[in-house]
Amino acid sequence: MSEANNSNNKKNNNKRRRYNKNKKKTHASANGAAPNKKPNHNKNRRPKALSPSKIAQKYDNLLEQYLIARKKYFEMYARAKGQAYKKIDNNYMRTLRAVFNYKDTLNDWQKESLDKKLELYPEDNQYTTEHNLPLEGEVEVTETKEDIHLLPSQREASYKDDTEESIGTIDDYKKYKDSGI
Repeated sequence: MSEANNSNNKKNNNKRRRYNKNKKKTHASANGAAPNKKPNHNKNRRPKALSPSKIAQKYDNLLEQYLIARKKYFEMYARAKGQAYKKIDNNYMRTLRAVFNYKDTLNDWQKESLDKKLELYPEDNQYTTEHNLPLEGEVEVTETKEDIHLLPSQREASYKDDTEESIGTIDDYKKYKDSGI
């Protein structure tokens, strides 16, 4: 009888092994993590600080995302309505902020390496050189123009000696206006 039980037990064990082979294996860690969650072995593989090449690459990626979002925004500006417009507008504004705020997230040495990369791009001075205009920051205002919205009586009037405050209600103003003074 014991031989019959042993042969049945072996058959059952073989069936269990075959069944368990197809099941997903679980990893249980010593710190009490969930049994189905695999441990993360890549924690120390990522560098803590960005290298100069990675900084430039990330800036280029952000700039490319911005250019794509800007293109979509201006192509769909008049056609999109409602939620579609909001989605395009939010994407455009998010990528624009990301490009402008990227430099603020960097350390000093990282900012310097990004500045070196950005200095490689030449300034676009074609229009100013063809039209003999000074570069931005070099413009000096020599004359002041009069405000075209003022009436001639307002231009001639002098309010230096005026000490009266503007207080009162609309009724006071209407009484003053009707009095003809």
